[in-house]
Amino acid sequence: PIDSSDEWIRQRTGIVTRVRATAETTRSPPITASASPTEQAVPAPTTVTRLVPDDPTLMADQDATLNQAIDGDPETSWVSYGFSAADYGQLVSSVALAVRFEESTPMHELTIQQTSGTGGSFTVYAADSPSLDGAVEIGQGSFDGPETTVELSDEAAQDDHPYLIVQWTELPSLEEPIADYPYGLRIAEIEGS
Repeated sequence: PIDSSDEWIRQRTGIVTRVRATAETTRSPPITASASPTEQAVPAPTTVTRLVPDDPTLMADQDATLNQAIDGDPETSWVSYGFSAADYGQLVSSVALAVRFEESTPMHELTIQQTSGTGGSFTVYAADSPSLDGAVEIGQGSFDGPETTVELSDEAAQDDHPYLIVQWTELPSLEEPIADYPYGLRIAEIEGS
Protein backbone atom coordinates (compact mmCIF):
# COMPACT_ATOMS: atom_id res chain seq x y z
CA PRO A 1 0.00 0.00 0.00
CA ILE A 2 1.16 3.50 -0.82
CA ASP A 3 0.08 6.52 1.20
CA SER A 4 -0.01 10.02 -0.21
CA SER A 5 3.51 10.86 1.04
CA ASP A 6 5.12 7.99 -0.88
CA GLU A 7 5.99 8.03 -4.53
CA TRP A 8 7.28 5.39 -6.87
CA ILE A 9 10.32 6.85 -8.53
CA ARG A 10 11.67 4.35 -10.99
CA GLN A 11 11.94 0.78 -12.04
CA ARG A 12 15.28 -0.44 -13.43
CA THR A 13 16.66 -3.94 -13.70
CA GLY A 14 13.44 -5.28 -12.23
CA ILE A 15 13.82 -3.46 -8.90
CA VAL A 16 11.18 -1.05 -7.71
CA THR A 17 12.23 1.56 -5.15
CA ARG A 18 9.85 3.62 -3.03
CA VAL A 19 11.04 6.88 -1.50
CA ARG A 20 9.28 8.85 1.23
CA ALA A 21 9.02 12.53 0.36
CA THR A 22 10.74 14.84 2.85
CA ALA A 23 11.37 18.55 3.19
CA GLU A 24 15.04 18.03 2.28
CA THR A 25 16.18 16.73 -1.06
CA THR A 26 19.09 14.36 -1.25
CA ARG A 27 20.66 12.76 -4.25
CA SER A 28 20.15 9.01 -4.32
CA PRO A 29 22.81 6.68 -5.71
CA PRO A 30 21.96 4.82 -8.90
CA ILE A 31 19.95 1.66 -8.40
CA THR A 32 21.86 -1.54 -9.12
CA ALA A 33 20.75 -5.12 -9.53
CA SER A 34 22.06 -5.96 -6.04
CA ALA A 35 20.17 -3.18 -4.25
CA SER A 36 17.11 -3.98 -2.20
CA PRO A 37 14.18 -1.64 -1.64
CA THR A 38 15.10 -1.11 2.03
CA GLU A 39 18.84 -0.48 1.60
CA GLN A 40 20.32 2.97 2.02
CA ALA A 41 23.65 3.95 0.57
CA VAL A 42 26.44 3.52 3.08
CA PRO A 43 29.29 6.03 2.93
CA ALA A 44 32.60 4.60 1.80
CA PRO A 45 35.20 3.56 4.36
CA THR A 46 38.08 6.05 4.48
CA THR A 47 40.70 4.74 6.91
CA VAL A 48 41.62 1.70 8.99
CA THR A 49 43.40 1.73 12.34
CA ARG A 50 45.00 -1.35 13.94
CA LEU A 51 44.21 -1.79 17.64
CA VAL A 52 46.13 -4.18 19.90
CA PRO A 53 45.15 -3.24 23.47
CA ASP A 54 47.75 -5.52 25.15
CA ASP A 55 50.68 -4.41 22.95
CA PRO A 56 49.99 -1.36 20.74
CA THR A 57 53.21 -1.88 18.74
CA LEU A 58 52.49 -5.50 17.78
CA MET A 59 52.25 -5.69 13.97
CA ALA A 60 52.89 -1.94 13.55
CA ASP A 61 55.18 -2.84 10.63
CA GLN A 62 52.08 -4.17 8.82
CA ASP A 63 50.25 -0.80 9.01
CA ALA A 64 51.35 0.32 5.53
CA THR A 65 48.90 -2.19 4.04
CA LEU A 66 45.92 -1.53 6.35
CA ASN A 67 43.98 0.41 3.68
CA GLN A 68 44.04 -2.70 1.48
CA ALA A 69 41.27 -3.99 3.75
CA ILE A 70 38.97 -1.21 2.44
CA ASP A 71 40.32 -0.39 -1.03
CA GLY A 72 37.49 -2.12 -2.93
CA ASP A 73 39.91 -4.66 -4.44
CA PRO A 74 39.41 -8.18 -3.03
CA GLU A 75 42.73 -9.19 -4.63
CA THR A 76 44.65 -7.08 -2.07
CA SER A 77 44.73 -7.80 1.67
CA TRP A 78 46.01 -6.63 5.00
CA VAL A 79 47.94 -9.58 6.44
CA SER A 80 48.64 -10.07 10.14
CA TYR A 81 51.57 -11.93 11.55
CA GLY A 82 51.28 -15.69 11.61
CA PHE A 83 50.75 -17.31 15.01
CA SER A 84 51.28 -20.80 16.42
CA ALA A 85 47.81 -20.97 18.03
CA ALA A 86 44.35 -19.41 17.70
CA ASP A 87 44.94 -17.45 20.94
CA TYR A 88 47.80 -15.44 19.33
CA GLY A 89 50.28 -17.85 20.92
CA GLN A 90 49.32 -16.12 24.19
CA LEU A 91 51.17 -12.95 23.13
CA VAL A 92 48.02 -10.79 23.22
CA SER A 93 44.32 -11.37 23.88
CA SER A 94 43.01 -9.72 20.69
CA VAL A 95 43.64 -7.66 17.58
CA ALA A 96 41.11 -5.23 16.13
CA LEU A 97 40.68 -3.12 13.01
CA ALA A 98 38.75 0.15 13.35
CA VAL A 99 37.19 1.25 10.05
CA ARG A 100 36.17 4.90 9.70
CA PHE A 101 33.42 5.84 7.25
CA GLU A 102 33.03 9.17 5.39
CA GLU A 103 29.93 9.96 7.45
CA SER A 104 28.26 8.53 10.51
CA THR A 105 25.52 6.23 9.34
CA PRO A 106 23.31 3.39 10.55
CA MET A 107 24.50 -0.08 9.51
CA HIS A 108 22.58 -3.32 9.11
CA GLU A 109 25.29 -5.78 8.08
CA LEU A 110 29.05 -6.13 8.06
CA THR A 111 30.74 -8.23 5.37
CA ILE A 112 34.33 -9.39 5.65
CA GLN A 113 36.16 -10.93 2.72
CA GLN A 114 39.26 -12.91 3.68
CA THR A 115 41.61 -15.50 2.27
CA SER A 116 42.12 -19.10 3.42
CA GLY A 117 40.81 -18.78 7.00
CA THR A 118 38.18 -20.89 8.79
CA GLY A 119 36.82 -20.57 12.29
CA GLY A 120 38.12 -18.04 14.72
CA SER A 121 35.90 -15.62 16.58
CA PHE A 122 35.28 -11.89 16.25
CA THR A 123 33.07 -9.21 17.74
CA VAL A 124 31.82 -6.12 15.90
CA TYR A 125 31.51 -2.79 17.71
CA ALA A 126 30.13 0.64 16.80
CA ALA A 127 32.21 3.54 18.07
CA ASP A 128 32.71 7.27 17.85
CA SER A 129 36.53 6.97 17.81
CA PRO A 130 39.09 4.31 16.85
CA SER A 131 39.07 2.82 20.35
CA LEU A 132 37.35 -0.04 22.13
CA ASP A 133 36.78 2.27 25.13
CA GLY A 134 33.11 3.20 25.04
CA ALA A 135 32.46 1.05 21.93
CA VAL A 136 29.09 -0.72 21.78
CA GLU A 137 28.91 -4.40 20.81
CA ILE A 138 26.65 -4.84 17.78
CA GLY A 139 27.46 -8.30 16.40
CA GLN A 140 29.60 -11.44 16.48
CA GLY A 141 30.88 -13.86 13.90
CA SER A 142 33.27 -16.53 12.74
CA PHE A 143 34.74 -17.31 9.32
CA ASP A 144 32.99 -20.07 7.40
CA GLY A 145 34.33 -19.22 3.94
CA PRO A 146 35.95 -16.45 1.92
CA GLU A 147 33.07 -14.05 2.68
CA THR A 148 31.30 -13.74 6.01
CA THR A 149 28.32 -11.47 6.64
CA VAL A 150 27.18 -10.59 10.15
CA GLU A 151 23.76 -9.09 10.83
CA LEU A 152 24.22 -6.18 13.19
CA SER A 153 22.00 -5.40 16.17
CA ASP A 154 19.11 -2.95 16.10
CA GLU A 155 21.33 -0.39 17.83
CA ALA A 156 23.66 -0.34 14.80
CA ALA A 157 20.67 0.28 12.53
CA GLN A 158 19.24 3.05 14.73
CA ASP A 159 22.34 4.98 15.78
CA ASP A 160 24.94 6.71 13.64
CA HIS A 161 28.60 5.95 14.35
CA PRO A 162 31.63 6.89 12.23
CA TYR A 163 33.56 3.70 13.18
CA LEU A 164 32.93 -0.02 12.98
CA ILE A 165 35.52 -2.03 14.90
CA VAL A 166 36.14 -5.74 14.30
CA GLN A 167 37.97 -7.39 17.20
CA TRP A 168 39.36 -10.91 16.77
CA THR A 169 39.70 -12.77 20.06
CA GLU A 170 40.40 -16.10 18.34
CA LEU A 171 42.26 -16.39 15.05
CA PRO A 172 41.05 -18.50 12.15
CA SER A 173 42.97 -21.56 11.05
CA LEU A 174 44.69 -20.90 7.71
CA GLU A 175 44.85 -23.26 4.73
CA GLU A 176 47.84 -21.19 3.56
CA PRO A 177 50.02 -20.47 6.62
CA ILE A 178 51.74 -17.12 7.17
CA ALA A 179 55.51 -17.70 7.54
CA ASP A 180 54.75 -21.37 8.38
CA TYR A 181 52.37 -20.42 11.20
CA PRO A 182 48.84 -21.89 10.84
CA TYR A 183 46.80 -19.04 12.42
CA GLY A 184 46.40 -15.42 11.33
CA LEU A 185 44.37 -12.94 9.30
CA ARG A 186 44.28 -12.03 5.61
CA ILE A 187 41.55 -9.39 5.40
CA ALA A 188 40.70 -8.42 1.81
CA GLU A 189 37.65 -6.19 2.40
CA ILE A 190 35.55 -4.89 5.29
CA GLU A 191 32.24 -3.39 4.13
CA GLY A 192 29.18 -2.07 5.92
CA SER A 193 25.68 -2.00 4.49
